[in-house]
Amino acid sequence: MSMDGDLVGFDFAGIVENTPNCVAVFDKQDCLIYANCAFREAFFVSGVGVHWSEIMRDNFKHNRGPVIETDDIESWLKAAESRRGTDLYRAFEVELHGGVWLWITETMYPDGQMLLIAADISRLRPGTRSLRQQRDMALRASFTDELTDVPNRRYVLMQLEEWRETRARSNDRDQACIALIDIDRFKPINDTHGHEIGDKILVAFCEVFLKKIRLNDLFGRIGGEEFILFMPHCGLNEAERPHIRHRLDYPQFPTDPRSPGSALFILSRSSRSFR
Repeated sequence: MSMDGDLVGFDFAGIVENTPNCVAVFDKQDCLIYANCAFREAFFVSGVGVHWSEIMRDNFKHNRGPVIETDDIESWLKAAESRRGTDLYRAFEVELHGGVWLWITETMYPDGQMLLIAADISRLRPGTRSLRQQRDMALRASFTDELTDVPNRRYVLMQLEEWRETRARSNDRDQACIALIDIDRFKPINDTHGHEIGDKILVAFCEVFLKKIRLNDLFGRIGGEEFILFMPHCGLNEAERPHIRHRLDYPQFPTDPRSPGSALFILSRSSRSFR
């Protein structure tokens, strides 16, 4: 093989399939579309087409694969899904049952696909891993809304600013939209039924809404009953299509039959700071 791109006799697919590192690709619906041998063995996956949440749920049920320390797998999945695909790139550690530690990187692509690569870091000193775990947990807490477990205002603004700066540096003309969302008549519910019911409504609203957005969309809580949805690679015409507006305006709301209101505006490469 030469450096000028001549790949004659170079079995790239075979190398990826047989590398000891886990390699997987998820589509924009977060369904697995490729997994090499190492990933299939580490995450107990037999084929493609399965959703990421189902992989995690099945491993949790059988006490195998990634160690998931929770008593409520559905709440854990909700929190994890709220962050999947919201960063162009992220890296973190995962412990597998059996004592193996993986360093995982996730890279998002413009078409909404995600590339996952994981390497075995079990030989690192336990003290080093513990410190990194504590750092990761503290970082996650600082970016998460305590009640709803979705990204908080700080995290959303940080991601919006990163998106703007990245596009400005690359002279990218890609567009994005933001939907500002609130729950109509929420205050009377709080006043009549108390904050406990109001909190349940906010949590239920987030659970429903997270199921209606794309993998690379970012949904977070600004404060109170106000939320924000950032939709990258989405122009205003696309965001205003009837099926998109229907998803935003009329979620099936299990706790109380109230509907959120939404307002859309477009972002371009030249947009100013979000702070």
